[in-house]
Amino acid sequence: FISVMIISLLVLIIDRSPKLYTLLPHSKQFFSYSFSFPNAHEFFASATLSKRLNTIPRHKRLDASHFDSNTLQKVQVLHDMFEVPFNFSRELASQGMLDRVFHQLHALQNSGTGESRESHPRLLVVQVARALNDRLWAMGSGISYARNTLRVPVILWERDSRFYPCFYDVFQDTGEIAVLEVLDQKKNPIWTKRPKVSRDDWATLSWSEFDFIESGHPENEPLVLDPLSLIGKHIYLRTDKSLRSDYSPELSVRHALSDLEPHKVARTQIRELSNTILFSAGDSQTVYGALRDTFKIPKSFLEKMTVTTRVEILDQLIARQAVFDKRRETAITSLYNEKSKSNSRFTRSQAEEKIPRRMARALFAHVQYGLGNRMRALGSAVAFATASERVLVVIWEPDHHVGGYFHDFFVNGIIVMDDFGLEWPFAPSASHTKPGEYRYLRAYNLMRKENKALIAASAFFLVDTPNEHIYVKSAYVVKSNYTGSDSVKKARLSPVSKEMRRFTPVLPVQRLVARHQANHLEFMVGVHIRSLSVEKDIAKVDPKKEYTSESAATVNFWRKATSLPVFETKMSSLISAPSFYVAADSNQVVQQLEQAFPGRIFYTPRTCDDRGAACLVYALADIICLSNTRYILGSTWSSFTEAAVRLGGNGVLLAGVDFGKVKSKKVAAPVNKSGSASGTTKQSGTKKIPPIVDATKPKPAQGQKQDSSVHQSNKAKKPIELKKSTAAQSSLQPTKKTKKKKQSKK
Repeated sequence: FISVMIISLLVLIIDRSPKLYTLLPHSKQFFSYSFSFPNAHEFFASATLSKRLNTIPRHKRLDASHFDSNTLQKVQVLHDMFEVPFNFSRELASQGMLDRVFHQLHALQNSGTGESRESHPRLLVVQVARALNDRLWAMGSGISYARNTLRVPVILWERDSRFYPCFYDVFQDTGEIAVLEVLDQKKNPIWTKRPKVSRDDWATLSWSEFDFIESGHPENEPLVLDPLSLIGKHIYLRTDKSLRSDYSPELSVRHALSDLEPHKVARTQIRELSNTILFSAGDSQTVYGALRDTFKIPKSFLEKMTVTTRVEILDQLIARQAVFDKRRETAITSLYNEKSKSNSRFTRSQAEEKIPRRMARALFAHVQYGLGNRMRALGSAVAFATASERVLVVIWEPDHHVGGYFHDFFVNGIIVMDDFGLEWPFAPSASHTKPGEYRYLRAYNLMRKENKALIAASAFFLVDTPNEHIYVKSAYVVKSNYTGSDSVKKARLSPVSKEMRRFTPVLPVQRLVARHQANHLEFMVGVHIRSLSVEKDIAKVDPKKEYTSESAATVNFWRKATSLPVFETKMSSLISAPSFYVAADSNQVVQQLEQAFPGRIFYTPRTCDDRGAACLVYALADIICLSNTRYILGSTWSSFTEAAVRLGGNGVLLAGVDFGKVKSKKVAAPVNKSGSASGTTKQSGTKKIPPIVDATKPKPAQGQKQDSSVHQSNKAKKPIELKKSTAAQSSLQPTKKTKKKKQSKK
């Protein structure tokens, strides 16, 4: 009886005191609220947060009867044009989010080009629940998925026993994401499950619904959330965990959450409840100091980064450092236990001195030149950073070669700097006595146009220095112990290629590729024709300033060797090839092939022919389509062909080497690819072009000379550095004796 009276008195006090309502809405809610937390610390932190939120004004709900004519007109447009149900649009209007969603849908519609304008953009409605940390990760993954799949995100913030405050009671309204408050999911849900046949509103038929809280997260969640299977559909999704999808990588989720700004009165409690998330607005000075003082990143590098980029780097460095410290602690304990058995005076401090602490370090990979060059350089950087346990930071600057940012082509969770701006040399030479801010940095530049001291990029071999950061600028595969063979024909199985196949292209590229996959790319022969000279290739690029004279001559030599007649002759001889997928650097080449092979030529049509982001999307689709064909007829000395092979090509025949062999006796291509515009294969321009070494070839018998086609760099662990191209050329010239021996063998 006394307990009932006390509870009744509490209910009476709560109902008459609006200040206590945020903490104890009613007695039933209070008991479920207090006993649902896994520990007392979380409960009291959330309870304290609710108390401190009394001073924050709440969003006022607008009754539907007070909608003006402009609001009603927007509700009708959302229904008729974008197929948003009336009930949901009215809820957006009542909570003041209608204009935000309306303008975002129209902005996304107007920003699209070509195919994206054919269909209207769609919404991703994510309803989050449970504990604060879980719902924030679910919210961030939903925002990331929406951005990467060209959708407008709308968050439904479900208030429940695990976390009772509303979203705008905790976070400031930045004006970007539309968030609706779900005050009572059981009695008044904003989104109600529609029946199989909707009689009330036909717009509900264009929605796909998933409730991962009731049904659980499926094992094939990435397949369920495949954006290609959900094109043209709005998505409603209720979850309490981060979404598992290639289009919501962890780094992208952290990037979305770092933009949230907690209220000052709630910042401390939010930090206690969400200790795995850094908020860039309130932590910028702390992050800068930790990166500079603890992890020794140069100040000039930090000044070129955005606040969000610093947060991302620090977050990964801290996680990597925790792994190193745990590994060191285990090693110290093992050493102490082993030594103390035989030596009683051996102390733990002595064991700590023998095993120094390793600090987390980063690899700054500055990629250069065209899309194919950047992809292979990035693949080698990912392979090196993964194997050496470094945090990878990619420097991807738009220029005349690639007029787009990394995220215009890929959605992977990689830390990217869009602007660097430091001129070479920005640091002293790589040595152990470097002064100032570059003391813990080793810097390498493999671009001969900037680094005149470089002899050959192909001869460079990157060695890991665990206690130093590494900066490397390259348009080529950065050779190391972790990159494997750089031969084009062996490239498919190298670690670099494995990392490149993990790149996830943006949705417009996926849609272009899906169209051709319906035509069975696996039965076609891929054809890549690269015939434009360096002078005619890229607008606004002066070859004399961009490349060395040697590399420009090499490129032009191979461009002539990979002209249209060479490919046309080879294609005519392939009786078993029913059709071809063609990618060329000229639209005229494609048109001529269509006339020569009517009904057998497939390609991706485009309305542009430049190096801008919109046009390079078609180029990336070409690379992926070529990689899905039976095999490729490629162009020698082309990073585009190499990228297609690395992404999964089943085989490659190179023009000028495997067919249409060059008959000129003049040597135009050096063995190394130092400073070349897009060099990939190590070929020479002699009368007899040395083929790529094949592991299946029988070895020469004892006493016989090895064939001149075998490169010395393939035999040695480290590439040989050639100071003069003439030495390399003369070493590859077949002698009269070797010719006679070959004839006798035949």
